[in-house]
Amino acid sequence: MRKSGRYDASDSSEAQYEPGSSGKVLRNRLGIKSKNKMDDVEAKALEKTLDELVRTISDRHRFTASDVCKFHKAWLGDIYEWAGVYQGNGRITRVLSSLMALQAGLPLLDFSLIAEQKKTEYFAAVQAGLDKNYRMMEKLLAEIIERSFAAS
Repeated sequence: MRKSGRYDASDSSEAQYEPGSSGKVLRNRLGIKSKNKMDDVEAKALEKTLDELVRTISDRHRFTASDVCKFHKAWLGDIYEWAGVYQGNGRITRVLSSLMALQAGLPLLDFSLIAEQKKTEYFAAVQAGLDKNYRMMEKLLAEIIERSFAAS
């Protein structure tokens, strides 16, 4: 991870790699060192979490930043210690606020893009975000939104 002065997050738990994974797998509660195995574990956890959330959240629900943290913890909490921890960033809050303002009447967002072919890009975007670089995540979210609207 690039060091960027006061915003360096290389000491945080989100920026640590599993020993023996050659820097390919984030430090995790399961001790998984194989990228392929971790991809499978995360994909299965995402599928299970989305299935549960779709059944419990009404179409009238107003999403908050707290919801995003809860969903992240529900998805990855058994895998990563840091899952669901909000790192408090004004730009992320503004993006979430904009999405919430547009929420009424929108189709469910289809996140299968990051669970399938864009998983590597998603984790790279999360890591870039630790350095306060949100361009990659903004691009992924734009693709997810575009794909979701095209499918509706």
